[in-house]
Amino acid sequence: MQYIKNAGDLEPTIENLIQEVPDLPPIPEHLLEYDLDVIESMENTFPYADWIDSVASYTVPQELHDWCQSHFDFPVSVKYLVVKKLLTPHIDHGIEGYKYSYVVDPGGEGIKTYFWDNSDKWEKSRIAKVNYTRPEEIDNIITSTICERNKWYRLYISEFHGVDKPERPRIFVTCKLADQKVDLSLSL
Repeated sequence: MQYIKNAGDLEPTIENLIQEVPDLPPIPEHLLEYDLDVIESMENTFPYADWIDSVASYTVPQELHDWCQSHFDFPVSVKYLVVKKLLTPHIDHGIEGYKYSYVVDPGGEGIKTYFWDNSDKWEKSRIAKVNYTRPEEIDNIITSTICERNKWYRLYISEFHGVDKPERPRIFVTCKLADQKVDLSLSL
């Protein structure tokens, strides 16, 4: 699968901000971990340790990494991503373009991923400075979608995006272009 780094001249629509990727097969059940305690016992690689109550990223077993790598024609970094709370609109750190996410647990029924066009308000920071309790309260939603269990999605994470507060932790397997480094000097 070709890695798409830049949306270029694509309009900000559901087709290029978040899209199901049906040509990626489901991850075999025996490779997935559903037990949060087991996942959280793995190495946390999320660069901001003080966020662990909200979001964290964990190293996956080699067998899962190898299975994912076999379905991409570029080197990937594979992690478990666990989201426990409402994620404020943000642009991912250490990666540009697209990330691929496989939904292990969507975090409840009807939990949405949102994209906003608020770069004019938020461009000085990669995290939006906004107070809200539901994403729908924020102006300029471009699109939102409910990500379904056992499906792959390609997300354009260079645009502001976030999620509803989950009913239980959301668990994903994420694949991104390997060797993209996190710039910890960016404004939060």
